[in-house]
Amino acid sequence: MYSRGLHLAIGGLWLFGALVLSSAGTEGLNLAIGGFYLLAAVLGYLGYLDLVNVKMGMDADNFLHLFSGLLTVLFAGPLRVMRGGGDTAYA
Repeated sequence: MYSRGLHLAIGGLWLFGALVLSSAGTEGLNLAIGGFYLLAAVLGYLGYLDLVNVKMGMDADNFLHLFSGLLTVLFAGPLRVMRGGGDTAYA
């Protein structure tokens, strides 16, 4: 129950950032959200997310958090810089 509301809040923040922030700000937000999902994956694997019904170990939620976090961080940072993304926070 808590996880559904948390995912909706993160999605709303993500959408708000995409519409309002500059490209460097959006990149920073993507890195923050990706880091949050990676942290959720690690905590889920270790069994610290029982409060939000994420089971310990090889659970589908943990894989989804890991995959979402890696893709978000990858597209926000290294791939954009390698592509020559122009206005980035790294340049």
